[in-house]
Amino acid sequence: MISLVVITLGMITVGIPQMKLAYSQKAETLDFVVTVKNIEHKNVLVQLRITGGESQNFTIHGLPKYIDAPNQQLVKFTFPRQSTTPGILPIKIGDEYFPCVSYQGSEAACLRSTIDSLTIAQAKTVDVKAIPS
Repeated sequence: MISLVVITLGMITVGIPQMKLAYSQKAETLDFVVTVKNIEHKNVLVQLRITGGESQNFTIHGLPKYIDAPNQQLVKFTFPRQSTTPGILPIKIGDEYFPCVSYQGSEAACLRSTIDSLTIAQAKTVDVKAIPS
């Protein structure tokens, strides 16, 4: 019985510092994954904006004419948690972000969401059919 207690205490003593180390490390970047659905023959501009001024763009090239079925694509944006731009605060839980899709020269269709984790990628799905005509 005593040896079981000693082994258990030994495991707990070794495990606690490792848990503290794992939880004290902060991610340097935050990933955003946007799934864009119903891509057809037109190029689609995907933009992700974070409250405070940070934004990134990506262009999905339209499908070739010989493909009839709509397609979908994942777009991953990576932002540093600490911006190098003066005056922009670090990304934190509760900040809002806006994944948007548009065609060239059209209005954008955007979602509004809140960052709920600093270690797990934020993920949203945007449908191209929502772009205003």
